[in-house]
Parts: sequence; C-alpha cells; structure tokens
Amino acid sequence: SSFINSFCDVMKKRGFVPCAEDEAALSYALAFSEGGWVTLASEDYRDNPKKSQDDLKYLADGLKTSAFSVEVVDSDFAILSLNGGDTVIVGDGSGYGIEEPCRGNRKYWEPLLANGRAWEQFTEIAQKDSTFVEETLSELAVIFGIYPELICAEYSELSDTEKAVQLYYKKAEAKEKTMTLNTAFKKVFGEFLEPLGYKKIKSKHLYYVKVVNDEIIHCVTLDNEKADGRGDHGVRY
Repeated sequence: SSFINSFCDVMKKRGFVPCAEDEAALSYALAFSEGGWVTLASEDYRDNPKKSQDDLKYLADGLKTSAFSVEVVDSDFAILSLNGGDTVIVGDGSGYGIEEPCRGNRKYWEPLLANGRAWEQFTEIAQKDSTFVEETLSELAVIFGIYPELICAEYSELSDTEKAVQLYYKKAEAKEKTMTLNTAFKKVFGEFLEPLGYKKIKSKHLYYVKVVNDEIIHCVTLDNEKADGRGDHGVRY
C-alpha cells in the first residue's frame, strides 16, 4: 500500500532498508483499521518503552501525521502519549501516585476522533475505572475509529494474525567513498616512496622529495599531460 511505501521511505532516511526476516535488526507488525489508523508494534517495545516513544516521534514527523503510543500498566491504567507531547491517563492510576490524572488537551485530541464522536464521549470513557483497563481501551478505540482488538495489541499478538503486515529492516550499508586521484597517489606512491627516504612536503600540489644535505635531489609529483588532444594524468619524476 502507499502507507507501507511511505513507511519504508522514512525508515530509509533513518538508515534502514527492507530485508528478509533472518537478516533483520528491526521487526515491525502493522495492522490497519477502517478509520485510517495503523497500529504499529515491535518486539522491542515491551521491554523498552523509550524506543516506542522515539519511533513514534520520528515516524509521525516523517509521515506528517498524528500518532499516539499506548502503555498499559498492570492492566490498572494506561498512558496515551501523543507525538506532540500531550498525554491522557485512561483509568485509575491513584494506586501509582497519580492523584490528578491527565485527561488531555481537547485541541490536540478532538481532531483525531472518528466522525460523529464527541469530546465528551472521549473524556467520559477515559475516566472509567474498569477491572481491566484493556476493557476501557476497547471502548475508547471505537471513539477513534480503531478496531478494539488493535488499540493495545502487542507484537506477539499481531504477528500471529493474518490482519497484520510484517516488515523487517536491516542497517543500510555505508556507501564506499570514491577514492580521489590525490588520495590514490598518496596511498600508492607514498607507501612505496617513504621507505626509500622520500617525504611529502606541504604544498597545494603533491610532491614527494628526497633531500640530501638540505638539497632536493629527486622529486616525484603528479601532473597533467596532453595525449591525443585529451588531458591525461601522469607521474613526473
């Protein structure tokens, strides 16, 4: 799809290219909802929430879209973090020292709601204290237009379903720099001449000279010469 192509373009700018599963340094599972949302999961997110936040910002900026992460804490409450920096606490986090939970800034979250859904519906659901916060998130998913089973799905869950697209990436190989003529001259002739007593002198041009009694007795340099009407490089002694 066009989204996957755009996703791959952003990853390429990040220094990663598509690859086979057995070569992968990064693995993602993408699942699509009819409301236009894409659920992104990685096997690294569970043990490294910061990676989730880093990916969220980079990908959202690169794709020029809005995105939010979902972090579930012991099924008691969840933290929804928007790529713009705003946060919503879903459920009751008082047992974790969150006495006044964030309910989010309306101007950031309301534009993300599905057509026909009101901000009041969003806030009412977000503050519910269900036995399991996943139940509340499933209700909230409908308000966004996300399939309920996808709003907090982990990589292991998505990778086992046919609804998800698996993407694998490896680090792009650095392009080998083209060696310049001057670099080649220093490498090839320098390694040969220096053991014979020649030294490269500081100059705009390349010169290897051999000095005896403070006098230059031999000089090796690079010069342009005409051959058959064309400019050729040659070594002059």
